[in-house]
Amino acid sequence: MTHTDREVEAPVRDSPATSGDGTSPGKVDLTHAEVRGRLSEYLDGSLSPDVYAHVHQHLDRCPPCRAFLNTLRRVIDAVGQLPPRGLPGQAKRRILDQLKAAAGPG
Repeated sequence: MTHTDREVEAPVRDSPATSGDGTSPGKVDLTHAEVRGRLSEYLDGSLSPDVYAHVHQHLDRCPPCRAFLNTLRRVIDAVGQLPPRGLPGQAKRRILDQLKAAAGPG
C-alpha cells in the first residue's frame, strides 16, 4: 500500500483543544511530520515520558508513520553494518597540527 504526501502530511487530531507541542495535559494532536521528526529520539529513548507516550499512541494508530519508523530502523541497522572508516593520514595530521596551534605553546 502506498500513501501520497497529502495523506502522510495531514494532521491527526485527537482533541480540538490541544496545542500539538507535546506539552498539553490532555491528548496531543501530533502531525505525521512532527512524529517523523521525533522518531530518532523515540528510538534512542531521549524523549520525555509524556512525548514518548504521545508518539507511541500515534504510531499505534498510524500505518504510514509505523512504516516510516520501520524504514528508519532498517536504515540504522544497515549503517551499523558498514565497516568503520578512519581519517586519511594527511587529514589526521592537519587536525592534530591545528589542535596543537590552538593550544598554544606548552
